[in-house]
Amino acid sequence: MNEKDPTQKNGKKEDGILGIRLISSIVAQFSSGIHPPEQILSAFKQILYFYNLLPTEWKKKAFWIFEKLWLKKQVIVSTTPEDPQKVYETNFNDDRVNQLLKILPDTDKSILLLGKTMVDLIQKGLHTESDNIKAEVSKRYGLRGLNIVNMVTTGDIEYFLEESEALKENVRKLKKFDEWAYDYESIALLISPKEMNNKEMIVKKIVGLAERSKKGFVLLNISGKLEEIIIVQKYIEDLKNEEKLNYKNVETNTSDSGFYKALRIKINF
Repeated sequence: MNEKDPTQKNGKKEDGILGIRLISSIVAQFSSGIHPPEQILSAFKQILYFYNLLPTEWKKKAFWIFEKLWLKKQVIVSTTPEDPQKVYETNFNDDRVNQLLKILPDTDKSILLLGKTMVDLIQKGLHTESDNIKAEVSKRYGLRGLNIVNMVTTGDIEYFLEESEALKENVRKLKKFDEWAYDYESIALLISPKEMNNKEMIVKKIVGLAERSKKGFVLLNISGKLEEIIIVQKYIEDLKNEEKLNYKNVETNTSDSGFYKALRIKINF
């Protein structure tokens, strides 16, 4: 019976150790701080290159090192694996969202991060790129996925955070997040610049939303020119004066949204 060459076995072991050291070294360079997207993509390519060269028995030992970088969840390489050249860097300024990311299932984490990526693109005036991500989210995750990214892009996630802030148990927070993810479209309305001049349609949608809302409020998100979004506020005042919509008060918040103004309205009943 032929015995295995011990030098060959030792050589494979040394190659494995060297491969892991190389992967670990790359991860160490990118595990802290913020780096340009092209550098991060290069790091992923290097890691995958060395990982594929490892002997099979060493791949499992190396995977947890690679996972350290991947699980940072701060980079969206692409919504489509076959299109890896699109790289966006993303993180949340609100620590409450970062805490939420720690307990969410992986799929919801990914969708939430895609929402933040869309925000970053919109702020740079890249509305088409943001819309492409939204279309992909709709295709992959359906209405629930759309609700999650819309909560992020509109800023309405703040209302969820306020509702869930008193909940100490992660199980209860996740249940509350599920409620918002499934029901958001029943309490929120997004009005695009193209719809601004259609008063009848806007008024009908607002009244219908108020009738089916599962909460004591409805959320309106409007983007357009400043003079246009002011008109929508007038529509809401008219609805109360005409006794078509009975509400206690209205909260508003205006911000920039790329080339447009974004108006968030919360109507409390």
